[in-house]
Amino acid sequence: MTVTLSVQPASRQPTDYRRDMIGLLRLARSLRTTGYDISSTCNLNCEGCFYFSGDRSNIQEDRSELGDWEAFFRGQAEDGINYAYLAGAEPSLVPERLRLATRHIPYGMIFSNGTRRIPEDIRYRIHISMWGADESSGLARGANVNAKALRNYAGDGRALFVYTIHRRNIGEIEQAVQACHEAGVRITFNYFSATSDYLKKLQEAASNDDAYFRFSNADDNLMLEASDFAAARAELIRLMQAYPDTVLYSLDYDRWVTGPTSPYTLDADGIAEDCSFRTDPWHRHFQIGREASPEKCGNPNVDCSQCRTYAAGMTSWTRHVAAHAPAESAKADWTQAFLTWKEIFLGDQVDHLAVAKT
Repeated sequence: MTVTLSVQPASRQPTDYRRDMIGLLRLARSLRTTGYDISSTCNLNCEGCFYFSGDRSNIQEDRSELGDWEAFFRGQAEDGINYAYLAGAEPSLVPERLRLATRHIPYGMIFSNGTRRIPEDIRYRIHISMWGADESSGLARGANVNAKALRNYAGDGRALFVYTIHRRNIGEIEQAVQACHEAGVRITFNYFSATSDYLKKLQEAASNDDAYFRFSNADDNLMLEASDFAAARAELIRLMQAYPDTVLYSLDYDRWVTGPTSPYTLDADGIAEDCSFRTDPWHRHFQIGREASPEKCGNPNVDCSQCRTYAAGMTSWTRHVAAHAPAESAKADWTQAFLTWKEIFLGDQVDHLAVAKT
C-alpha cells in the first residue's frame, strides 16, 4: 500500500488532522532508526564537544575499509533498519561512507558543520549546525564557518540549519534567521546541552585549554537558566511570525524541552528512563568500529539532567505527546507533533512511502 503524506507548517495546526493521521501512523510504525558514528575526525573545536570531550567518548581507532562499511550497512538493512542518523565527529569528511549508507538504508539524516558540501547524489536530510552569528560562532567553535556553510548549501532542499541556543547567542538569533532566509534555506533550533566533563570543569574552576574548554568559567559560560529560555522563546515566537517560510520549529516542543526540570524522568543514577533513543527497542548507536555502544546513548558524555539535544528530544517529545495529551485532543496533538518531526528529520525524502498494512 502506498501512503501519500501531506505536510502542514509546523507552527500551525493541520486543517484536517484525520486526513494526515492514518498515513503518519503507518509511517511512524514503519520507521526503524539507528545512529552511526562514521567519522572520528573533525575540523572544528566546539566548546563542550559531545564527541571528543569526556570519559565516555565514542572515540575509537578507525581502521575500516569501504568494504567493511558496505557489508555493515547491508546487514543493518537486512535487520530492518530503514532510517539512519549519521554522525561522529564530522561525517562530510567521509562522503564515500555516506554514499554506502544511502545505498542500503533508504532514509536518514546527516549531522554536519557545513564546511564541506555533501555531494548531491546523497539524498539524506542534512542538518547543518550553527552556534550563533559571526562573533559567537567563531568563539564557540574555534572558527566562524557560517558564511561558508551558507554558500555551500544555498537553495539546497536537503539542508536544514540548526541553531544551538546558548546563553551568549540569544541576541544573535535574528541575524542567523535573516542569513538563512537570504540563502534560501530553512532553520530550526537546538539548546546547548552540557557534558558531564563540561559541568565538572565549571564546578572545579578548571583552567581553560586550547580544545573544548577554551573560554568558559563559572561566571561566563554557555549554560542556560529559566530567564534565558524565556528570552529565547520570546525571540522565536517573533521570528516564526516574521519568517514563516524560513523558521521550522514547534513552540509546543520548546515549552516541553525547556521546563524548570529535565524533560526526562531520571533514575537513581541520573540516567533518562524515557528517552526514546534509549527505550525504542530497535534503536541503537554504533561507534566508529561498527560495534554497538555499551553506553547510555549516542551522546554518552551529555549529562541526562541537562540534555536538550534536539534529535533525541524531538523523538521523545512525540512519544510524550502520545502518552500524555488529553484524550479529546490526543490525535490532533500527536499528528501535529509527528508532522513537525517529519519535516525536520525527513524533509522531502518521504512524499510517498510504501508500507505494509498494519
